[in-house]
Amino acid sequence: MRSNINKVSNSKKELEEITYAVSHDLHEPMQKAQIFSSLITKKYSDKLIYEGNEIINRINKVTEQMYGLLNNLVFYTKLLNPNETFENIN
Repeated sequence: MRSNINKVSNSKKELEEITYAVSHDLHEPMQKAQIFSSLITKKYSDKLIYEGNEIINRINKVTEQMYGLLNNLVFYTKLLNPNETFENIN
């Protein structure tokens, strides 16, 4: 029984570590993609044809979705390993 508890505890810890690494490693490239698309929009939006602006808008939407997915992943792992204690109630 005790070994099973240790296995579950280790699995949760590994999941937290993986989630942190993935979240941290993916935030930087997504942030750069947003910065670059913002720069293109600011400098060239008046020179781009409609399709070009549409592509930039898609890049922005996809990076926003990725941020949301990463935040949800972090939130999910926090639910698996909460810092608060629970007590039985009637």
